[in-house]
Amino acid sequence: MNKPKLSVVLGTFNRFDLIPTCIEHIRQSVGNLSYEIIVVDGGSTDGTREWLASQQDILLLGERSLEGACAAFNKAFSLARAEYVAHINDDAYCLGNCLEKAVIKLDENKLIGQVSIPIRWSTEEYRVDYAEGILYCNMGITRKWLGDLVGWWSDYRTYYGDIDLSFKIRRCGYEIVELKGERINHLEHIDELRINNTQKSDADLFYSRWKSYKFPQKPKFFEKDIECKLPWVNDIGMRFRPKFGFFQKVLRKINHASGNR
Repeated sequence: MNKPKLSVVLGTFNRFDLIPTCIEHIRQSVGNLSYEIIVVDGGSTDGTREWLASQQDILLLGERSLEGACAAFNKAFSLARAEYVAHINDDAYCLGNCLEKAVIKLDENKLIGQVSIPIRWSTEEYRVDYAEGILYCNMGITRKWLGDLVGWWSDYRTYYGDIDLSFKIRRCGYEIVELKGERINHLEHIDELRINNTQKSDADLFYSRWKSYKFPQKPKFFEKDIECKLPWVNDIGMRFRPKFGFFQKVLRKINHASGNR
């Protein structure tokens, strides 16, 4: 089976009144790209899961309980097969062919790690989001290999996973850029689940990790740097992502000794 160009991932729970329109906008927004849609459902009881299961272009991962948005997205990220991965909220509508244009932008510049698509929250103007003055990808597209390398949304529960991912990509020296002129409408649907969610523990975790961090100006490594002709070496490397700098030196020695220069 050929790999798609783009994987679109999202999590959902009891959003039957929103999810069909969200999915239809995704289908239109990918344009001529080959794609797959991966949805993690947290145990919906309102018909959402049944509708998703009936869609031929959706891979549904049905959970029995809610484990947090970040865990749901991480599971979807792990199943993605494409070169690029888009993360979208289930109460957001991609307009035009913004996903296709974001992929084109990534194809054109290998120094871009993420493309952030401007969002309109309720009645606000379309805008991208910043944390501590640094652009992050609230909704948009990430290079799959780079997301795999840095661990996607880490161990947050509900919030800050997307910010943390952008910061880790910046730490690797890659750019996060705005896709100017393109838009996503975010309804920011308020339900019991959203009301009960709290940001404090996730915020404390985020700031404990990133307080006073200074980002590099150039990429520390490229995708080719983590490739090796010995498959078992690659497997070890991906298992020890946090110690990548050390592993990279070991990988080079193994490549040299095996003649894979």
